[in-house]
Amino acid sequence: MSILQAMILGCIQGIASFLPVSSSGHLVLAGSFMGISTGLSLKFLTLMHIGTLAAVCLVLKDDLFRLWNALTGLIRDGIFNLITYVQNFGHPEDGEYRPMLKSAYRRLVVYMAVSMIPTFLIALILRRFAEIGARNLLITAMGFMVTALMLMVSSFSDDRKKKPKGTKYSDALIIGAFQGISAVPGVSRIGMIMAGCSLAGFSRKYTIRYAMLISIPSILGGLILEGPSPVSVGKTVGIGPCIAGILVAAAVGYLVLRYTIRLLNRNLNRFFAVYCLAAGVLSIIAYLH
Repeated sequence: MSILQAMILGCIQGIASFLPVSSSGHLVLAGSFMGISTGLSLKFLTLMHIGTLAAVCLVLKDDLFRLWNALTGLIRDGIFNLITYVQNFGHPEDGEYRPMLKSAYRRLVVYMAVSMIPTFLIALILRRFAEIGARNLLITAMGFMVTALMLMVSSFSDDRKKKPKGTKYSDALIIGAFQGISAVPGVSRIGMIMAGCSLAGFSRKYTIRYAMLISIPSILGGLILEGPSPVSVGKTVGIGPCIAGILVAAAVGYLVLRYTIRLLNRNLNRFFAVYCLAAGVLSIIAYLH
């Protein structure tokens, strides 16, 4: 893989990663057209997410700061309540406990943590299948079809204005399960999260925020699971192309993310469903040839 080819893939990653169209599926498809599909692997696809991870952290830094404060507050109050429980053992009427979920961001931290449980388990189960899909356009086509189906189904759900206060743990588990399926190339992480959030009745604004923020621990989990690095992937792709792809993905992702957030706030699930269907058909045609 040349540096120019890696930069093209990084540009595709930076754009597609924040739309419900599967960036990994687009990388596999683009790699096939550029004649470098044999150089792509699940590790390389995961590595490209480092760039978009940097972009989403920069754009959503205020939300991340609030989530960090909420997480540290939960830990602090949890320790305080544990100490209080031990001190009050046998005398439950003594001492007062601090409320744990007293803010929207604290609830969001807990729901994101709950969502990551099925995400990790399902991604682990599908890991081998996903590795094959990184080199197989037929599996990628199936992933695009799954994304198209879920987006189309969710487009008929009502926008019920649910916010963190009205979220249930079952909602978080379902959304996490949907996200876990996105380990397979062609299945969009953002698309599956949006579909799950829509079916759970989340408000549009809450859906987009949840989808973007939960992608951060998901990408980090993927990096830990695959253990990719420019050195290890460089054995087949090259260190230079890996670094170039990551940098371009970060730059392009940062430039387009603010626009895509505004775009996704409109209900365009059906449009993206048709797009993913077309991408699936194109993948099948490319596979047959």
